[in-house]
Amino acid sequence: MDVPRARWTALATADEIGRMRRAAAAVASDHGLEGLALEHFELGVSEALTNAVVHAYPGSAGPMSVELECDPDEIRVTVADEGSGIAAQAPNRGLGLGLGILASAADFCEIRTRRGSGVEVTLGFELDDSNG
Repeated sequence: MDVPRARWTALATADEIGRMRRAAAAVASDHGLEGLALEHFELGVSEALTNAVVHAYPGSAGPMSVELECDPDEIRVTVADEGSGIAAQAPNRGLGLGLGILASAADFCEIRTRRGSGVEVTLGFELDDSNG
């Protein structure tokens, strides 16, 4: 059985965050994510995209993508960039709350990075009767 997938790619700019979040949320909703779980999905996607815009490409912009995979039990969303990776002392560190928001928004959170090769954030959301 094929797992339904959807993918969007755009330049990592603030203007794209809302568009990509809304597109991903519409697909997640069509596959059964609803209520508070859908709100958490949107929060997680927004935070991951914002991190790509703010941190991935210092002084420039590069690609970011959102990919959804849906199966009967779970929706997984991966937000990726090809930027500089997570640095210990990044110049645009912010308040440091973003990774905690990502981890608490989803049922599953995985963050992968290689310096100079970008960051990939995968969030998983269970599909069950408690979503509503």
